[in-house]
Amino acid sequence: FPSHDRARKEQKGKREFTLVNRANLESRIHWLKDQLTLKEAYERLGVTKKQMYQLLRAKEFKSAVAPAPGQYSLWRISAYEVDEYLRDIITCCHVADIDDEYPSYLTLGRVMQFFGHRRSDMLIAILDSIRSGKLKAYDLTNKKKLCTLLISKCSTYRLCIHSSL
Repeated sequence: FPSHDRARKEQKGKREFTLVNRANLESRIHWLKDQLTLKEAYERLGVTKKQMYQLLRAKEFKSAVAPAPGQYSLWRISAYEVDEYLRDIITCCHVADIDDEYPSYLTLGRVMQFFGHRRSDMLIAILDSIRSGKLKAYDLTNKKKLCTLLISKCSTYRLCIHSSL
């Protein structure tokens, strides 16, 4: 069939077949190999399932595909996009050793425990503040996951008291 056709259905007896153009199938396979499920994405990022839904609601992953209603399907989130998002946050972090100079820090999870009740989109606000430099974060473990980031207590309190965070 013509190369511009994506797929067509044929009925043979009681069976229904979908015929797909080879070029379209090959590009679809490449796309599928780059996709993560919801669980794979939140594990790669180092966030909880609930936090992953916050990121999805905030449209942090533009190419994410939600499950089709009424059908068995899964979230599809681009691995490349997840890695780029994580890289974007991590590159805004300071690199330092834990010593007396940095005695006061909180994990992202702790910050969420203390301040998460203030806003429904607190995770997004914190990550945006890290990106913009308003909140000091440290990647001390070099594990490159959001849950391992350490955030300065001082800058967290200051930001929460003097801003909308």
